[in-house]
Amino acid sequence: MAFSDKSGNGLTNLYSMISYCLNESECRRKLIAKYFDEVWQSNDCNHMCDICTRPSTYITKRNCREETLIIINYLENNKKQRLTPLKLIEQLTIKTMIKIDLQRLILQLIIDQYLKEDFHFTPYTTVCYVIPGSKAKYVYNNHCEIILDMIESTKKRISNIAKKEEKQIIQKKSITPTPPGKIKFFQIKRLDVIVLIESTKKRTSNIAKKEEKQIIQKKSITPTPPGKIKFFILKDLVL
Repeated sequence: MAFSDKSGNGLTNLYSMISYCLNESECRRKLIAKYFDEVWQSNDCNHMCDICTRPSTYITKRNCREETLIIINYLENNKKQRLTPLKLIEQLTIKTMIKIDLQRLILQLIIDQYLKEDFHFTPYTTVCYVIPGSKAKYVYNNHCEIILDMIESTKKRISNIAKKEEKQIIQKKSITPTPPGKIKFFQIKRLDVIVLIESTKKRTSNIAKKEEKQIIQKKSITPTPPGKIKFFILKDLVL
């Protein structure tokens, strides 16, 4: 479809659309206004696009030069193998980047000409392979910067929010120590579960030992001479 454009700008326009989708930090309405040569400020959006409504803490700009260097070196070392973008992502192992961010990085590198699409046409379809672009050599320069907008993952964001809420609950509630032997109640509001912990056996044994000591102290048992009958009066035992 991009090659059917009679103006010859089909591929350029396609890359412009991809760049618009990859953007995660600049107002959408401002970019659209810029395309139509209109003056638009981010404040005029009034939080009507997804970029302006999203908190800025979810987006970080990261220099992906090291990841780009791994990609270009892999392509240079496997020149005989034709790799499509999806096949390249499957074969690469970059621990510092998840799959979706790796896809976004490859698209950004194609737009910035660090990578290039090599098209092969057949009667039925068009196959696109990835090769190093005209700017690939600049990646070996230590001062090279390839900036990509990184979105904080949903799972990580939810876990961070949960941790903050948990800290706030702990700070608000002052937990007083419970005396030993008493019932301890722990109430967890988030799960609406009341956990009851009670050491019954230990408490019962302690009470029995105390009562036994008191009985021995109260009763004075005098020794009986040998050969005589021993009488024990047990007041607590009713015959």
